[in-house]
Amino acid sequence: MNQIEAEIKNEVISKNLDSDQIEYFQDLEKQFQEKLVKLYCKDVNQAKTFYYQEKLKIDLSSNNGQNEFNHLFEKYLEGLQWVLYYYYK
Repeated sequence: MNQIEAEIKNEVISKNLDSDQIEYFQDLEKQFQEKLVKLYCKDVNQAKTFYYQEKLKIDLSSNNGQNEFNHLFEKYLEGLQWVLYYYYK
């Protein structure tokens, strides 16, 4: 866990966010989104790798990361299937 993630975790746990802290975290998210869009314009696969690495800490370049991604994807599809079954049956 890097310093920024630790700061976010500590602040979320304490729930004592002031306006400066909220602005700080919003700026971090804006920087992330700008970088993601730039990567996406160059190479979609690079953007995908960047997103999963930053948000979910899944390294898609490793076998373990690929296994984690596949498990996540399976659970996502399972959730979609459940929702569709619930609303249509």
